[in-house]
Amino acid sequence: MRVVNRIKMMLLVVLSVYLVACGGGSSSGGDTTADTTKTTIKTTLDMTGTRSKTQAKSATNINVALYLASGESVAMTENPDGSFSADVEYADGTPIYIVATVDNITLKNYFSEVTASGSTADLGSTSPSTTLLVDVIEKAVGATIATALSNSAVLSTVDVESLRTEVATGSSYQNLRNTYATSLTWDNTQTTTVSATLATTLNTFISENGLSVPANETMNNTAEETVYQYMTAYMTGDIDTLNGLMYSNKFMNDGLNSTEFAALSQANAPASGEAIHYVSKSTTTEIMLSSDSAYSNLSGLGLPLYRVFTDYHYQVLNGNNIVAEYANNRKSSQETARVMQKIDGKWYMLGDQDKARFGFRYYYDYSGANDAVNIFACQNGSIAISDVKIRSDVFEGTKTLYENTGHCWDGKITQDSSLLTYGANEAITLTSTDFCGKNFYVDVTYADNTTQTKKYTIPACVEKAVSIDSVNQNTDGTVTVNYTVPANSSPKNIILSVNGIYSKDGLPFNSTSKTITANFVAGTIYTVQISFEDLYSRRYSDSTTFQYN
Repeated sequence: MRVVNRIKMMLLVVLSVYLVACGGGSSSGGDTTADTTKTTIKTTLDMTGTRSKTQAKSATNINVALYLASGESVAMTENPDGSFSADVEYADGTPIYIVATVDNITLKNYFSEVTASGSTADLGSTSPSTTLLVDVIEKAVGATIATALSNSAVLSTVDVESLRTEVATGSSYQNLRNTYATSLTWDNTQTTTVSATLATTLNTFISENGLSVPANETMNNTAEETVYQYMTAYMTGDIDTLNGLMYSNKFMNDGLNSTEFAALSQANAPASGEAIHYVSKSTTTEIMLSSDSAYSNLSGLGLPLYRVFTDYHYQVLNGNNIVAEYANNRKSSQETARVMQKIDGKWYMLGDQDKARFGFRYYYDYSGANDAVNIFACQNGSIAISDVKIRSDVFEGTKTLYENTGHCWDGKITQDSSLLTYGANEAITLTSTDFCGKNFYVDVTYADNTTQTKKYTIPACVEKAVSIDSVNQNTDGTVTVNYTVPANSSPKNIILSVNGIYSKDGLPFNSTSKTITANFVAGTIYTVQISFEDLYSRRYSDSTTFQYN
């Protein structure tokens, strides 16, 4: 009878480890060397398969190598118990890289540092999952870890343990995990195409889904300090600080160069007596990969490059009064992250590197009972747009958007099978009226014949109640609108408008009414609308009409 076994081959990696630390210099500049500690490091070679351990060992050549931060490779010799060991000098806090080759199968593992408990450091399993981790890191670094250990500034800022968790458990990596697990088995040790197949699979995944490689805590803290200095300078019109943080030669943000961006900052600065107050702020910093559309233009200035996603909530205050209130999370709203780079020893912001302003919104009850997806690309600066098309999972082929008077190519796809764009209302055939979770793409061609594509995945469908409760005309001619918006429901922006004569965004999140002063005309019927947009770019609205007397 054939028995199917899950085989785990223990590799006891016994290392004579000397933990070397640099002591503080004396007044004469001399160095001191800390005591060393001998440490045993353990790992497990973990592959599945139907072959027995004896069959696998007799039919394969197993070699294990250990790489140190210096780039030195040490051959690890097999012990009678099936473990492998090597004697090395190890500096505390430096990375360790393990490569195990079993005929045509290669397993890898990587740690940015090793922590011992007593005299032992157990690294856990070296497996298909840790091999995927290494392959992902090498895509970020642009080189093998063995090559990058001693000279890669990118490798030193990877948050390895966060990435390890994401690769091992994250839903986005599930299909890749399955492929690696079924390919890297004892049964495939003599299959020569395994590595090539996995490389192709990983490249396809990156092309279709992108790749997020988190920077470590130290780098993220630096990014958070820099990006919020930059943002605050922009929002307050502090041009001297803003210019000092922008790298003008390569700066590009939503199609604006540094001069245009600074001019916009001055135009939107708060009024005298107003101040910016952050209720909360944080960042998520990722290492830019060579597949990023901005990489080739910026990499010549030096590596690494970073994409910084902000997550903030701020108020514009006049004394204790909230003049305006906004929040944004660039990840959940699928906005392009800003680029940060160290050039000549100083950190600079280089904008989002988009040549136009892009975005999407999901409108609930846009027209009657029909929801709608709004996709747009806008020409902000001097970079001319010549053509904009959209594609989606919910309709076949491509559709053309047309430029409106605000230099935006704007399209709304409704559940009643309409494409609304400037000057046109086109009937389209939908393959699905369930837009949530579906992908939409906007393809932009610029006048210089370059192109850019943005992908948006519509977030989950979540109902939220928004209502106008009453509209009251006051004796002084103003109008007060009372409304209800969702409480504690990830607000991004609250907007109140009266058709053609009034629009106000940034209403305080806890507000329930707004008094409007506008050029109302007696006897005219007006439409009042309240809109609530959340951090996922979902917009909920209610409207009513009233006659001004």
